[in-house]
Amino acid sequence: MSLSLDTVLQVIEIVNKAVDVYQKIQDAPEQMRKIGKRMERLKALLGHLEQLLRKREKRALARLRPTQTEDLLAILEDIRDDSSRVDLLFRKWENDIGPFGLQFRFKTLAQAYFALGSNSEKLASLGDDIDRHRQDVIFYLSMMGCAGIDELLINGIPVQTSPARTVKPNAVAAGLSMAKAQTATRPGGRNSTAKQDQPSRRDYKILFVDPHNLARSVVAEAVMKLLRGWTIMTGGEWRIEVIHSAGFFVKHRSEVVETIKGLSFTHDSYRMSLSAGNRAPNAVPLEAVFDNKSYDYPFKKAIQDEMTSRRSRGLPKDIFRIYDYIMVFTGREHDNMLQLRRALVAEEGKDIAPKGKGRLLHLGHYLTLDGIPREIVDAPKKPDGTDSRENWNFKVSSQIKIGLKGFLRQEMGWKQPAQNAKSGS
Repeated sequence: MSLSLDTVLQVIEIVNKAVDVYQKIQDAPEQMRKIGKRMERLKALLGHLEQLLRKREKRALARLRPTQTEDLLAILEDIRDDSSRVDLLFRKWENDIGPFGLQFRFKTLAQAYFALGSNSEKLASLGDDIDRHRQDVIFYLSMMGCAGIDELLINGIPVQTSPARTVKPNAVAAGLSMAKAQTATRPGGRNSTAKQDQPSRRDYKILFVDPHNLARSVVAEAVMKLLRGWTIMTGGEWRIEVIHSAGFFVKHRSEVVETIKGLSFTHDSYRMSLSAGNRAPNAVPLEAVFDNKSYDYPFKKAIQDEMTSRRSRGLPKDIFRIYDYIMVFTGREHDNMLQLRRALVAEEGKDIAPKGKGRLLHLGHYLTLDGIPREIVDAPKKPDGTDSRENWNFKVSSQIKIGLKGFLRQEMGWKQPAQNAKSGS
């Protein structure tokens, strides 16, 4: 199976079959209806992928690195398999078919689950898988140049494809702020629950990864913990239990040093020197997070002390099994993490990266206005080679913080606390 328009059409055919059956069912339980609704959304997204490839297949696929192409292909294969399961489930329900092909009318929900060879937990897991597929397709549509796919789909606006263009960082920040303000007041917008299922879990684990765990990853960890403190303090709902950061090319506490040494990097420039690690974070980036009036509440000092006392560390071997989300900041880092996952699966088997865990995300995906994820690189240094506080102020407020809020809204169903209550902006 290779990635092409034909591949996508084969997957769409199976998804369409499942959706067609779902739309005929009148009496399905709530869990099955949720799966059906998620399948309808997935069908719409795959339709956009089909249109994109019909218009400019070579150009769209050329945007992806080889490891990303492999990852998207694996996602499509999972969609095909899970959609076949959903199709079978719906057909059994529609035709009242139980064990051994016997046909009878289900009198209770428990009877139905038994007859379908399933249970509430399995159906919930299947629904979560379908929703993850939807988010993965959104991510790759963005990578391939489908502009504003997540925001437009949520609000029911037809998606337009657009070629790559350069957008100035301050324009990105301004545009995102305007979009956020519009969404907050728009019926059915990102903050509305009308069109978007809310995650039920409250134990998500996330990890931020950059090369050496000294700046961007530490800043992202710190800002996310500030957002957690602010949300909980104002009575909001918070769904993330663990927030960590680590460095790809760090030896200290790493369990994958030899694996990384043996990787076939896509480009020579993607390989960096392994550092010893166990170093304090760079001071200026953390000053840009804490040396201001944002989130100026009692929890801030404790988070600042925690972050300034931490030391750089490497990656655990079971990174793709422990964490639900792994966030990187550039396409290079995304590619390197895909390479690492593939190598670990080859060494340890598929259980090292189980389905539904270790979802790899580019934080710049949540900054895009033109369909191309923004590269969040380290802030430019001063002419003398030292860190610039001004540049890090911009990096924190106009890129990392905005990206994290976008992630929380889209993936966690997060609602930003009211600004007129206790502001952390």
